[in-house]
Amino acid sequence: MKRVAILISGGGSNMRALVGSMTGDHPARAVLVASSDPQAAGLNWAAGQGIPVAAVEHRRFGRDRQAF
Repeated sequence: MKRVAILISGGGSNMRALVGSMTGDHPARAVLVASSDPQAAGLNWAAGQGIPVAAVEHRRFGRDRQAF
């Protein structure tokens, strides 16, 4: 079984489609949904499906992409 982490930025419409396809004998399962926006609506949906979620607030790093 492949373990898949999904990155989202908002409502997570593509994430919902992916998770919806991961049923039955599908060879993968979503094990994490992450976003750089802690207010992304898709995080709430994923949590409601029992998928662990994480938000990494990028704004505190400013333009320092390496630190982020």
